Amino acid sequence: AKESFLKALEIPEAAFELGEMFFEDQKPWEAEPFYRKAAEAGHVGAQYSLGYLLDRGEGVQKNREEAEKWFLLAAEKGSAGAQFEMGELAYYQRDFEKAREWYHRAADQDHPDAQYSLGFMHEGGKGLPRDLLEAAVWYRKAAEREHLDAEYRLGLLLVQEEPEQAKEWLQKAADRNHPAAQFELSTLLQDNRKSLFWCQKSAELGNVDAQYKLGFRYLHGQEIPQDLAKAAHWLTKAAEQGDEMSQVNLGHLYEQENDLEKAAFWYRKAAEAGDGTARERLASLEKRE
Repeated sequence: AKESFLKALEIPEAAFELGEMFFEDQKPWEAEPFYRKAAEAGHVGAQYSLGYLLDRGEGVQKNREEAEKWFLLAAEKGSAGAQFEMGELAYYQRDFEKAREWYHRAADQDHPDAQYSLGFMHEGGKGLPRDLLEAAVWYRKAAEREHLDAEYRLGLLLVQEEPEQAKEWLQKAADRNHPAAQFELSTLLQDNRKSLFWCQKSAELGNVDAQYKLGFRYLHGQEIPQDLAKAAHWLTKAAEQGDEMSQVNLGHLYEQENDLEKAAFWYRKAAEAGDGTARERLASLEKRE
C-alpha cells in the first residue's frame, strides 16, 4: 500500500489532489510539499496554489518573489486565478499598464475579482483614462457573478442616471451585510422606517458615516424622537474613528449638558484635526474657565 501511495505521488494530479485535501482541511503546511511536487512537474493548478500559499504566508514563510514565479508560470498557461494575482502584484508595484493587461486576461475568463479590479481602474483613472461607462460595464459583469463590492460600486455609479437600478444593486449588497451599501441605501429610501433600519444596520457594522448620521438624527430629533443618550452613543462611536463632525457635535452635546470636561475633550480632538468651529468653541470654553 505504501508503494502504491508513493507511486501515486509521481502523478502530478494525484499530488495536487492530496495538497487540496490538506488545504481544505486547513493544514496548508501539509499541503505545501504536495503542491510543490505537482507544480515542479508542471501542474497549473498546483503552481497557482503554491504561489497563493507563498504570497499569503499561509502555513509557509511568506515569499513574494517565489510566489510571483509560480503565478507567472500558471498565468502563462491560462490560469485565470494566477492572471488575477499577477495583476494584483503589478498594481501594488504601481505598474498599472501591466496590471490592466493581466486583469483583462483573467476578466475575459469571467474571473469576478479581475472584472471588479478593471472596473475600479476605469473608475479611478488608474493607468488609463477615467471612464465611468466602462467601469460600470466591468462592475456589472462582476456583480452578476455576485461580487459584493461590485454590487456596491455599480449601485453608486447608477444613482444619478438609474436610481431604481442603483437601489436594486445596493439592496443586494446590503442584504449581504455590506456596511457602505447599507448606508447608501438608507440615504435613497423614501420610507423613513426602512431608511432608519438600514442606517442602524450599517452603524452597527462600524460604518462611520452611518454612525454620524444616526447620532445626528437622534441629537436633533430628525424624523425620529430626540434621544440624547442614543445620540451620544452613536456620535461617540464615530468620533472614536476620527470623524470630525461627530467630535464637534459630541462637544456641543456635552457643552449643552454642562459637562465641560467632556465637551473640551471632543472639541480639542476636532480642533487638532483642523476644525475651525471646534477651535472657536474650545477657546470659548477656556475663557469660561
